[in-house]
Amino acid sequence: MSSFPNAIKTFRTVADRIGVVYDALKTKVFYAKDFNDLADEVVAIETILGLNPEGIFTTVVDRLDFYDYLLPVGDTVGTTDEQTLTNKTLTAPVWDCWSNLIDEGTRVSAFVMTVTGDFTGSIQKGEKIKLTDTTTKYFNVESISYGGGVSTITFITNDDYSLVANPEDIFYSKVESPQGFPAQFTFSTVHGGYSTAPTGKLKFKVFGNRFVCDYADYSGGISNSTATNFTVPVAALTNISNLHPIYYKNNGTNSATIGNLQCYASSKTISAWTTFYHGTWVAANGKDIYFSNLSFNF
Repeated sequence: MSSFPNAIKTFRTVADRIGVVYDALKTKVFYAKDFNDLADEVVAIETILGLNPEGIFTTVVDRLDFYDYLLPVGDTVGTTDEQTLTNKTLTAPVWDCWSNLIDEGTRVSAFVMTVTGDFTGSIQKGEKIKLTDTTTKYFNVESISYGGGVSTITFITNDDYSLVANPEDIFYSKVESPQGFPAQFTFSTVHGGYSTAPTGKLKFKVFGNRFVCDYADYSGGISNSTATNFTVPVAALTNISNLHPIYYKNNGTNSATIGNLQCYASSKTISAWTTFYHGTWVAANGKDIYFSNLSFNF
C-alpha cells in the first residue's frame, strides 16, 4: 500500500549479494544501486510536491487546471516588484461614489427611519442617501439623532420618493453627484393667502446644509388676503428679512417692480411681499409669484 500522498515513502537500502560487483555496462543485470537510485528519485519528487498536493481535488492536474482558470488572460501587473510597462492599458475598479451605511432599517413614517447603532459620526444633514424600498429610492437627510441604541434619520420631504416599508441596502454619499442621484426633487408647497391656490410645485436641490429651490406658477391663483406665503420642506437657521427678490402678479396684473421673500428661523413658511419692505397684496383677483435660486442654510 502506498504511503504517498499522506506521507513521504521511506525505502529500505538494498545491497547486492556478496561477491556481486556493480558493472554499468551489464545492462541486463539489475543491481542494488539501480533500485536505490530509483528510490532516491521517488523520495525527491514526493518531497518537492509535499503532502497531499492534490488538495481538495482528485489529482494535481485538476488542481492546477482550476487555478489556471482563475488567472487573468494576458500579461499581469505585479503588486510588489518594480515593472516597466510599455503600451499597456491599466484599468481600475469603477466606484459609484456610494458607501454602505447598514443593511437594513425600520420605517417610522414616510420620511423617517431608524437604524441600529450610532451613525451621527458618519452622516449629517444634507447627506445623500440611497436605499432599497420596493425600488431604489433617494433622499437628502434633514436631521439625525441618536438615543436608545438607534439613530433616527429624518429625510427632507419630497414628492418623488417616500418610504412604504422597512428599507434595506442603505448607502450614503458625501460627494456632489453620486451615481443615480436625482438632479433635483419636487415638493408640493402649501400656499397661504388664496381663495384658489396655485398648483405649481417647488423644484429643489441640497448642497450640504444649503437648500436651493426654484418656483414658477402660471396656474392663476386667486387672492383673498393682503398677505402671501408658501411652505418649503426645511426650516431656515436664521431670520432673513431680505431673503430673495421675486417677480409676481398682483390684482391680476404682472408687476414691473421687484418683490421680496422673508424667512423665519425654525419655520418652514416663507412670506412674500410686493416690495422689499412688507408691501402688501390686493385681496382679490389673480396672484402669482416667480423666483429662481432661492437659497438659505437649514
